[in-house]
Amino acid sequence: MSVAPNTIARVYRELIISGICEAAGRSGTFIAETPPVAPAIAIRSEELAAAADRFAISVRELGVPIDEALESVIAAMRSPS
Repeated sequence: MSVAPNTIARVYRELIISGICEAAGRSGTFIAETPPVAPAIAIRSEELAAAADRFAISVRELGVPIDEALESVIAAMRSPS
């Protein structure tokens, strides 16, 4: 069984974003000394799900195809503003 490099990179990004791991440049990636507590992660997940639901409703009302909507989100997330 093999795992695609992009999948591994995504997992690392998600662990860093969630505060479970810390990136130390060329020294590697380590488990955070004080990882976030589970309730904080649960609250964040609920808030993200609610935001996604609101977005999905708006996109459906606009009649935008899923792929176009997802591309729009990715572009917005990558925007420096």
